[in-house]
Amino acid sequence: MAVIKNVNPLKEKSDLIQGWLDKQILNNTNISGEFTKFRYGISYKRLTTGIMDSVLPEYPGRFSAWQTNSFYYYEIVLKNGKLFVQLACDINEQLPDAIRKVYDKVFPSLFGYKRNPERAYYCYAFGEKMPVSPETPDNAIIEYLDECFKKINGFESALIKILTAM
Repeated sequence: MAVIKNVNPLKEKSDLIQGWLDKQILNNTNISGEFTKFRYGISYKRLTTGIMDSVLPEYPGRFSAWQTNSFYYYEIVLKNGKLFVQLACDINEQLPDAIRKVYDKVFPSLFGYKRNPERAYYCYAFGEKMPVSPETPDNAIIEYLDECFKKINGFESALIKILTAM
C-alpha cells in the first residue's frame, strides 16, 4: 500500500498556528475583546474581536465579499512561504454609509494611507511578512504571532481613542 505524503508542506505549520489561535480564543490573551471563530483553512485563519465588532458590527441581510454579515476580519495568512497577520476590511456597496465614513475618516489616520477608491477593501499588515518553511522553528512562529497580536491590541486601543474623541 502506498503512503500518501502531505500535499502541502506547510500543513504542520498551519496546524501549529491553529493550535496557537485556539489557545488565544480559550484564554483570551494577547488581544483585547473576544475572538469569534469563523473560517479556518491551511492558508487563511479569519477571526473577529469584540472591540472591532462594536465598531464594525455585523449587518444581517448585507453580505461582504466573504459572503458573511461581517465586513472585516483579522487574517492570519500562511501563503507562498510567508506568514503575516492583517486586518482586511470590505467596503463594498452593501456596507452602510455610516460605517463607510468610519473607514474613510478614521482608518487613514491609523494606517497612514487612504484607501484606493478603485478598491473595495482595506488591508493593513501588523508587521513584516515572515518567511516560513517546514524547517522554521515553532517558537519563532509563536513569537511572531504574539508580537503581531500585541500590535493589534495597540491598534484597537488607538481606534477606541479616536472614535471616543469624535
